[in-house]
Amino acid sequence: MTRSVDRALALIEAVEAGPAGGASLMELVERTGVDKSTVTRLLATCVERGWLVRDAASRRYALGPTLLAMARRGALDDRVMMTIYDALTAIREATGETAGFHRRAGDQRVAIAGVESRHDVRRGFNAGESCSLLLGPASKAILAFVPEDEQAEILASGGTAEVRRHLEFLREHYYLSTDSDRTEGVGAIAAPVFDGTGVAGSVVSSGPAVRFDDATRLRARTALLRAADTVTLALGGVPPHPPKGSR
Repeated sequence: MTRSVDRALALIEAVEAGPAGGASLMELVERTGVDKSTVTRLLATCVERGWLVRDAASRRYALGPTLLAMARRGALDDRVMMTIYDALTAIREATGETAGFHRRAGDQRVAIAGVESRHDVRRGFNAGESCSLLLGPASKAILAFVPEDEQAEILASGGTAEVRRHLEFLREHYYLSTDSDRTEGVGAIAAPVFDGTGVAGSVVSSGPAVRFDDATRLRARTALLRAADTVTLALGGVPPHPPKGSR
């Protein structure tokens, strides 16, 4: 192992071992015993690769989406991951559009697994990508079911009236369909999935809004809710039972 790699791993370990609020540059210099200029350079590389993230306000470093995605994917055994991919493939076959599975990471959600549309023009899927729980149906499908105190804290940072309406709809119907919510020109529909402790993530179908017409949304909703139940069972959760007729 090269010296630079060893030092970069030491930095990541120092961040992970620290408090939940992250670590400052000087705290990491002290914890690792590496000079400031080297730590600064290595931190920049780790942030660029998604191993760490830097909060613009506090200037503190925390574990990034790439690392969190790998950790969360590794926490799921092969049988569960196979079930997830089978469920996502079923969504894609029903809609022709990209399907993805996301899990919560604090006030973010992280893309874990996906199958892309076969269309030349399609919604891409980037494993490891993170996004605020306030943006997009895949995020809101998670946020709607997190504990109330945590949800209130996240909403306080930017929960608009529209976001709150979306969360209310999700709690009643267990799915949310939007246009140009997070990304202009993209239509999407998402549903929550649960494990034995509560909401575990979400499944989503998304594609260009010009193809995401009413017929596609209807097929997507049926396939999505079926997939959400399948993934929930695989994770050890109890599938929700939406009001009669909502599916």
